[in-house]
Amino acid sequence: MVATIPVLAVFAVLARIGEVFPFTVLVVVVGLVAALAGPRFGLIASIILTLAFPPLLGVKIGTFSFTIGRLLSFAVIGGWIAALSRRDGPMLRRTPLDLPILFFFVGVVLSTVLNSPTLDSSEFGLVLQRFGTYSIDYFLWFFAAVSIMGAHPRHLERVLKTTVLAMSVIAALGILEYVTKRNIFTLLPIFPRNFNAQVAEVAEASVRPRGGISRVTATFDGPNRFGTATVLVLPVLVHFWTVATERRWMYGTGAVLCTIGGLLTVSRSTLVGLMITVFVYAVASGRTKLTKRNSLVVVAAVAAVMASSSAFRTTVSFYVADVTTGENRQNRGRTQDYVFVARAFTENPIAGVGLGRYGEFAVSQPEAQSIRNKRAVTVLDNVYLQFLTQTGAPGFLGFLSVMLGGVAVALVSVRRAHTAAQRSLSAALLASTSSFAIICAFFDLFTFVQVTKLYLVLLAATVIGSGLTRPRGRPLYRRRAHA
Repeated sequence: MVATIPVLAVFAVLARIGEVFPFTVLVVVVGLVAALAGPRFGLIASIILTLAFPPLLGVKIGTFSFTIGRLLSFAVIGGWIAALSRRDGPMLRRTPLDLPILFFFVGVVLSTVLNSPTLDSSEFGLVLQRFGTYSIDYFLWFFAAVSIMGAHPRHLERVLKTTVLAMSVIAALGILEYVTKRNIFTLLPIFPRNFNAQVAEVAEASVRPRGGISRVTATFDGPNRFGTATVLVLPVLVHFWTVATERRWMYGTGAVLCTIGGLLTVSRSTLVGLMITVFVYAVASGRTKLTKRNSLVVVAAVAAVMASSSAFRTTVSFYVADVTTGENRQNRGRTQDYVFVARAFTENPIAGVGLGRYGEFAVSQPEAQSIRNKRAVTVLDNVYLQFLTQTGAPGFLGFLSVMLGGVAVALVSVRRAHTAAQRSLSAALLASTSSFAIICAFFDLFTFVQVTKLYLVLLAATVIGSGLTRPRGRPLYRRRAHA
């Protein structure tokens, strides 16, 4: 973390130059060199920068947006591919999620091919953009993380420790944002002058009050994104706090900061996610037994929180009125989504309506004509339903198999743990993967690049920790040797 000080100093100097080009050159060159010299360092640096800079602060080229973290991730992936041919470099690894991921992409490609006759140029460009994000930013990144963290036992621990401590610092920045009532990027003069408009856009987007409380976003695009990230890292912080032999205070403090930062998002999904992760970690690690009494205590605690929260009560009453009386139809609740989803799936069970085309389909429905907020009609805050409507049954089943496969691998890791420390880490990763899979039912998390890449790093750690990976060998190196 100390290394971030000279990096910020360099950025501050470049900010006075006022050009984007030095940023791009610096990130790509440093990232490629770091990935070739030490893939682990490149992976850690790209994770930190991805979490530290939201997509709104990216450089836009057409429909594509490139942040510092994304550029460095591309450089790391390129360096990792080049390092596969080195005798001392990382190795490709088979994982239990290879077939589910392949199944998912088969579904996406099948949907694209079947819907291609009805796609115009802009829609086809959007499909290519999302396909590139899924294939390169997400799953190729996942395989690179598995390869790098599996190269040495210490790599897994160091990557996890650095990642969760970086999120702890970001959580502290979120608390600072709440205290100062200013977006954190307006307090750090590290951007070029021609980034002023984007910084102002981020600051404006971060103003999202709820119930008289200004919801914090820290270095993310929104409070839900920031809250989900704190939920994912919290059990891992608790794990390191319980097993660390030195500097335990860092992980304990980080857990407290992430808890406070997550609560300051005033997000219902974050609150539920925090309770789920703590409960799953406590049970899976063996620190708490799953009994009727403990289950009743948890249910009572959740009920008490919901009863004492005006936001929860308002949401529940809105949904009840929406279903029973329909009096909120002009504003539209999420219950209307299920009608549109069922209709879209019935009409296109195999191919779906196409990637990125749910909004167009929803707006064309007769029920949508009386809804004032057309933007709300186009948003479907459920990843599972998104893939069901957009890619049909094959894409949906592929995505579902990836999510459930990650949870299953985490469960296997818990059962295979031989020591208390291994069981604690496996339980923490099970809590993280489970909470992500659950929160996917409330938000379109796959459009949250920062949160999704954080999840994929934790998923890669889960796969490595389970012991279910096998090296594939070095085909590039062997080909050269035979030549």
